[in-house]
Amino acid sequence: MFIAIPLSRYVKEQIDKTDAILNELKPFLVNPIVAGGAPRDWYFNVKGKDIDIFVDPQETTQLIEKITELGCTEITEQTGEGLPEQYRSNYITTVISFKYQREAIQIIVKNTTESPLVHFPCSLCLITYKDFSINPTQEFLDSVQLGKIDILDTCNMKYIKKITKRFYAYELRVVSRFRFNIPEFGTRRRTGNIFDDTGF
Repeated sequence: MFIAIPLSRYVKEQIDKTDAILNELKPFLVNPIVAGGAPRDWYFNVKGKDIDIFVDPQETTQLIEKITELGCTEITEQTGEGLPEQYRSNYITTVISFKYQREAIQIIVKNTTESPLVHFPCSLCLITYKDFSINPTQEFLDSVQLGKIDILDTCNMKYIKKITKRFYAYELRVVSRFRFNIPEFGTRRRTGNIFDDTGF
């Protein structure tokens, strides 16, 4: 059973900035979903290192123009061989990186309409943030409740070392696939400065 968690000031500010940039860029983004490290960290009431916004296939010219118009800094667009190592994948075509009110943000353009979670190799990353809600999968909830991290057997050793260093108290298990179930009752909705847990 989870209890509603008062958000730290730093987490609340980061989520507010995420909501603000999503609102500003809404006409220029196709099905945006925040996934991976930031929603996971927010779930644990910790400020994320950066914010990854995944979008379905789309053109980026007007998007970059709008990002520039908003006064964002350190704007870069990377594709193909120029993609950062952690984003080199056959399902990612473009990464647009920038700073918005000092927050590091990446807009990651996929070449598919599949959920980005399909390509994540670790159960503790199977969580998204969309429409003011954190949406954990059953795998994520199982990991938290059981203290066990499921890692896909195709995952590289560098990533395994990274995740086990951060979550050293968790037992590591190797699996061949995930179920990707997002329980209807397992959504943490933002209400003011808390996440309300309405039925875990």
